[in-house]
Amino acid sequence: MTTKGRKKIRTQRKRLGQFFTPDWIVDYLTRHTLSPALAENPERLLGEFTVLDPACGDGAFLIGVLRFLAKRVESYPMEKQRLLIRSIVDSIHGIDVDPKALEQCQRHLEQLSKKLLGVPADFSQRVLLGNSLIQPDRNAQDVFGKALPKKLPVDWHRVYPWVMRDGGFDAIIGNPPFIGIKAMEPDLKTYIRHRYRTVHQQFDILIPFIELGLNLLRPGGRLGYVISNKVLAADYGSVLRKTLVKNYVIEQMVDLSHLNAFEDAATYPHLIVIRKPRIPDEVHRNRVQIPQAPTYPKDLSQTNIPLHSVPQHYYDTLPNTILTPSLTEAKFSILRKLLHSTIPLGQATTIRCGIAKTGFTKHLLSVNAYDKLSKASRDKTLPFLNAGDVHRYRLRRKKYLTFTPDLSSEDQWQDFKEPKLVIAGMAKHLRVALDETGHALGRVYYIANARAPFDLYFMLGLLNSRLINAFFSLLFVATHLRSGYIRYNASYLEQIPLVTPTLHQEEKLADLAKLATQNPKYLQKGLDHEINEMVNNLYGLTGDDVKLLEE
Repeated sequence: MTTKGRKKIRTQRKRLGQFFTPDWIVDYLTRHTLSPALAENPERLLGEFTVLDPACGDGAFLIGVLRFLAKRVESYPMEKQRLLIRSIVDSIHGIDVDPKALEQCQRHLEQLSKKLLGVPADFSQRVLLGNSLIQPDRNAQDVFGKALPKKLPVDWHRVYPWVMRDGGFDAIIGNPPFIGIKAMEPDLKTYIRHRYRTVHQQFDILIPFIELGLNLLRPGGRLGYVISNKVLAADYGSVLRKTLVKNYVIEQMVDLSHLNAFEDAATYPHLIVIRKPRIPDEVHRNRVQIPQAPTYPKDLSQTNIPLHSVPQHYYDTLPNTILTPSLTEAKFSILRKLLHSTIPLGQATTIRCGIAKTGFTKHLLSVNAYDKLSKASRDKTLPFLNAGDVHRYRLRRKKYLTFTPDLSSEDQWQDFKEPKLVIAGMAKHLRVALDETGHALGRVYYIANARAPFDLYFMLGLLNSRLINAFFSLLFVATHLRSGYIRYNASYLEQIPLVTPTLHQEEKLADLAKLATQNPKYLQKGLDHEINEMVNNLYGLTGDDVKLLEE
């Protein structure tokens, strides 16, 4: 294939949210999704076991499933082995909206089945063209109208009646496409909002794919998916996470976000295996298995990967039911103390974002350009801060910005002129400074003085402490970006637990933070330690507690 041809395929796949899944991910997820089910009832391989990939693409997971199941029966006598392989071939089911990818999938499966059976199997009745997320229901008729047939809806009871009569699939596995809400077609977006109960806010397409998969499982069946880190922590995943923790058994979560698992994709993947319980008590008794995050792909091939487990109900007590893979029982004990007798920061104040419109940087002025402005223009111009200009306790400004209505509202511009706390929107650790002179802000979050629940200097010391940074990192580690950067969005910052100090405590911490702003060198001479110790005492914790949260 030519370079141009490969580029065309990559572009098409990116548009559809499709990315090549590495074999090591396929192998691990297949093993941990299918093995438990077969261990519970090995006889289901005899013509009853069913597996679905609802967005099968060119068949990476279905090929992996076929190979895995065929290998499990190698020890049987040849006659029974061939009978079992025939049943295994019949267990494979797949749906995809891309006809070219589906054609490749069927061809790959036929080639492998010929190798296993001597003759190619026919997959035309089980690996089908369609959009798994769309069913031919009344909602679809209302939204798509006459265009519905072109949307390739899937009637599960019609295409797979033998599976649905049996209560659903034994296993659903795959790497669903990642498509953000802005890239979705408007009618599909509308349909999904009406059809799926767990979609929320600015959802991505993984949310309905997870809900669909769980609905198609038989009781006791398992779902194994590659998902993005945002599903575990972003606001739009909160309804889904609450549903999972309350009603399903989360068997395993694996953090792959530090590996470059997918070429041409800025993704931070995790693996998740979920079981549909037969009885509610399975949910209440479950402990989530969390393997150690692999450093290299080969680490996942080990049979004795170090892991820890935590009771599933712990997650229900965390803000927004965040599924942080870093949680341990010891850390949860500290979090419980931290959250006791505190309120979320978002309940005490309003956290706002600066100018987030694309293209605003072209309006920035250098110091030289600012010096040449007329007095009238200067009166409408403020020094400007972006995330990189905000450091702990200090600011570094290099640019200026002139007010224009298309960039900022008058209310926001007035906010910019007032004293406020400013928080870098992307950084390796919480970086908070006090803006006393009035700066315009880019992707920087702020708490205006008029809306602050306590003295701004008190808030400054609190938010710059090791304890609050450790809390935030533990909860939102799943949102990290390359090189260890973390997003500090308003909705995340709102979850920070805010303690109510006595007047003496407020004044003392405010005085210490004021010293830090006057000369950052004081921080290196024990002031930082003094601030951290005081914040720890406010929450009833110790330095050792903080170190444990940081591990």
